[in-house]
Amino acid sequence: MVGRRSWGLVGLLAVACSFGSSQAGAAGDEGSGTSTDPTAPTSSDDPTSTSQGSATGSGTSQGTTSLGPTSEASTANDKTTDPDTSSESTSGDTSETGEPGTLVDDGLIGRYFLDEAPEGTDPPSALDSSGNELHMPITYNADVVRYVTVGGNRGLEWTMRGAVGGPSISAGGPITDAYNGAQQATLEVVVDAQDVVNTGSRFMHIGVDENSDLSMVSGSLDRVELRTFGAVGVARWPHDLPGSGRVVLTIVVDTTQAEGSDRSRLYVDGIQVAPMGPVNISQNQTMSIEGGARFFLGNRGESNDRSFQGILYYAALYSVALSEADVQTNAARLGRSDDS
Repeated sequence: MVGRRSWGLVGLLAVACSFGSSQAGAAGDEGSGTSTDPTAPTSSDDPTSTSQGSATGSGTSQGTTSLGPTSEASTANDKTTDPDTSSESTSGDTSETGEPGTLVDDGLIGRYFLDEAPEGTDPPSALDSSGNELHMPITYNADVVRYVTVGGNRGLEWTMRGAVGGPSISAGGPITDAYNGAQQATLEVVVDAQDVVNTGSRFMHIGVDENSDLSMVSGSLDRVELRTFGAVGVARWPHDLPGSGRVVLTIVVDTTQAEGSDRSRLYVDGIQVAPMGPVNISQNQTMSIEGGARFFLGNRGESNDRSFQGILYYAALYSVALSEADVQTNAARLGRSDDS
């Protein structure tokens, strides 16, 4: 018992000495302006002083997301010592201000933002921004075809399936020159399709009337189809059109590929989708554009009754087979905004 009391007294004396020492140290630190608090964050160790700017597996770039408050000093240090955590985007689909990035131009034939008006039927044409000036006069059909704005994105709406109307132009000139004898092509749209005709509503169509020299089609709400070489059902892929709402669809054609399934590929928002069956394209097969063929958006042919019900926000066609990286770059940009 005496030993325990002795040790207790020794402990009390130690605590008293420690308290006095810390008081003196605190006064010295306050005078010098330097904190000795071990819990204070530093620019090199604090995980909240970094930002992320990586791309997802789908090719959709994530913006610079701050994980916590940072000082100007720590932010500057992050940019100079660790480029992977820089707040500057390198994916090309967004800037620090959140503006849309740049779309791929390699092999571009025509590009249509379909943003000529926020609503109504005033614009006479869907304007081509590719530089080829393939502006497409629009046939309006009462209240069936009209410009609308949904979720901040402008587009051209068809209020019913199987209707007449939409943009079209002769497929002669740059389109025929690009695709006659070609083995590669890319068709790209941003669309929200709510209903289709079972004979095949067109999102994009090149051909004479119902004959499809090169078309992106849907004859059922659970699939997307490529029609080319004058054939129906060249390739089909599963996709829930009404369930997905506004979506980026990209069909890439490259007949030089050894594997049949690689000769035509569908990407949905930059993600490749497996085909529903064989891709019926022979290796090295070439395309042909008929004389008198026309290029349509959202419809087809002289009878012009293959519209879908929904909104076409954007369309583009290329003379090359875009790489997966290029498809994903475009999908990321278009997913953010499909207007110019």
